[in-house]
Amino acid sequence: MTSPIFDVSSLISPELIFDWSHTYNTSYPNDALEVLVSDDGGTTWNQIWYKAGADLESNDGATTGSAGTFISSGRINLSTFGNNIMVRFNFASGYGPDCFIDNVEILEAPANDIGISLAEMPSASTGCTMDSSLAIVTINNYGTSNQVNFDVMYDLNGNVVTETVGDTLFGGSSLTYTFIDHIDFTNDGSYTLMFSTSLAGDSDTSNDMYGTMHYENKYTPASPTTIGDTVCGVSGIATLTGSTFSGSTLDWFDDPNGNNLIHSGDTLVTPVINTTTSYWAAYQEMAPGYVGPSDYFFGGGGSVSTYNKGLVFDVFSSITIDSVTIYPSDTGNVDIQIIDVLGTSYYSNSISILGPIPANGAVTVPIGASLQPSFGYSILASSSTVNSGLYRNNNGAAYPYDYGSAMSITGASDNLAGYYYFFYNWAISSISCYSDLVETVAIVEPCASVEEITPFDFDVFPNPNHGEFTLRTVKTINEISVEISDINGKLIYNETRSGLDNTLQISNIQRGVYFVKVSSNYGNVIKRFVVQ
Repeated sequence: MTSPIFDVSSLISPELIFDWSHTYNTSYPNDALEVLVSDDGGTTWNQIWYKAGADLESNDGATTGSAGTFISSGRINLSTFGNNIMVRFNFASGYGPDCFIDNVEILEAPANDIGISLAEMPSASTGCTMDSSLAIVTINNYGTSNQVNFDVMYDLNGNVVTETVGDTLFGGSSLTYTFIDHIDFTNDGSYTLMFSTSLAGDSDTSNDMYGTMHYENKYTPASPTTIGDTVCGVSGIATLTGSTFSGSTLDWFDDPNGNNLIHSGDTLVTPVINTTTSYWAAYQEMAPGYVGPSDYFFGGGGSVSTYNKGLVFDVFSSITIDSVTIYPSDTGNVDIQIIDVLGTSYYSNSISILGPIPANGAVTVPIGASLQPSFGYSILASSSTVNSGLYRNNNGAAYPYDYGSAMSITGASDNLAGYYYFFYNWAISSISCYSDLVETVAIVEPCASVEEITPFDFDVFPNPNHGEFTLRTVKTINEISVEISDINGKLIYNETRSGLDNTLQISNIQRGVYFVKVSSNYGNVIKRFVVQ
């Protein structure tokens, strides 16, 4: 559909606006509508508006034979074209005339109207190493009057920062503005970011806001504690040890960027080294969190005993579903399973609900299912002996329910809009980012001064051990004092011994790094050992 030539020379800033309506059909995903403009009598055409696929869905009740109630195209600026223009509407359809156009107008832009058309975050991302970021926005003057000293804002998780643009924004033009205040993403967690403008007398505030954009700085655990070692002589093997507060296993790298993993475990035994060498240790842990509605009070519903229903969810990075909360009407058994789109079972268990049911009705049941990234998992209540069944919502559900960028609950298993079946307040664990890498040094040195100062020595073996080990001195000494301390300096063992070999068994000792100090009339020697 092509218009005649319109003379717009009397308009300072001409705009095109029209109403459209179309029903998206998954059987015809390539349906598309484009709008083009020509200012040379139709010789060349420039695309100024385009929608296709699911974007070409007006959600207004349109059918192939009825236009519904139409929605607006929004204002499309034509000021960059000449004074004599033509407008063309092209509709590409797989089936039938099911796209409708009405109320096509070319009119003057208002005097006062600005808005944001683009936002850039050069150093922002979603991941493990987010930092503060510049924010750069493109501000358009959709009106005819020049504007100066207007406000531009960003809203980060509800905290609004306002700055004033002092440059002149000429009518029909745009400018790029860089916020003075950097946007801070350094804390672990999720961020929602929006930009907007504020102009006194703005005639169209619908284009003031840009967003919403979502970012996530994933959980990063605290740095581990590590201890280096000294190789006495020209070469040898060093034993480096470390520990974490969470009990997670350390990963060891031979580069400061963590690109080359060489060992996993709390103790790293190096190869033979002849120069002082650095290694780096870090770890990951399962970070806990929750997803889905915390309870069922967001909408209507009731208990039902219709089973083999549940929720569909996608997994984007490795997770463990630790538990879910259900609302049974009585005691009994509930059979829960997790399957993928092919019906492969990843979890199947019969959960016994014992009385009494808590006053709020909530019963948390353990799951413990580890899942790898995939689309279309389902968690289902396949059957139950509970009288009157389990609670489910029949309205009010607002999908998706996202757990950061790790997983997302996308809908009810039967695709009923607003329904939410059975499983609330999922407790989720996902793999965290690596902690900061800690440099740990294996020193190679002659150690002559140590040998001169220390007239005796001893060995600890085995090392690592499980709390039972032997102290062997290099020569028989009538009496030695043995003290064992943890990595924080707390004394956990103190006894006087004698002889060449002494076997010690420390009961109830926790895994970690410890120090043993042997004192005699020859002096004191401290060694480190690891309990696994």
